[in-house]
Amino acid sequence: MNHDKLYSFAFKGLLTEEALDRAGRKPKGNFSEIWELETAERLGIPLMDESLVAKSRKMAVVYIAICAFENSVREFIAKKLLEEKGENWWELCVKKEIRTNAENRNDSEKDVRWLTPRGDSMIYYTEFGDLISIMASPDN
Repeated sequence: MNHDKLYSFAFKGLLTEEALDRAGRKPKGNFSEIWELETAERLGIPLMDESLVAKSRKMAVVYIAICAFENSVREFIAKKLLEEKGENWWELCVKKEIRTNAENRNDSEKDVRWLTPRGDSMIYYTEFGDLISIMASPDN
């Protein structure tokens, strides 16, 4: 690739970024913070007792840490088993009881409007103890 083509490609990218910003694109780094503030406002959190909100925020931080850790483990397991066992690793490597419980949990949560889907794979509907069982299986 010659320098003119490279320069043109990079410059078009910069112009696209600027156009997206002018059109109202939200900054990447602040998206979750902005979403959280907008959602809190819609739910009326600023109108609630501040001491109760503060206690809830403390619990939320713990939830975030636990949830992120568990999902990191889930992603690690899914990635390793996909690499080692192939696309049907869920059926091959996970006990039927665990699969059934995960499917039941997924089904029961579909009708709850305020719950967001846990993930795009059934492993997101397992419990933490199930993850240990999956990793400890001699075949895995």
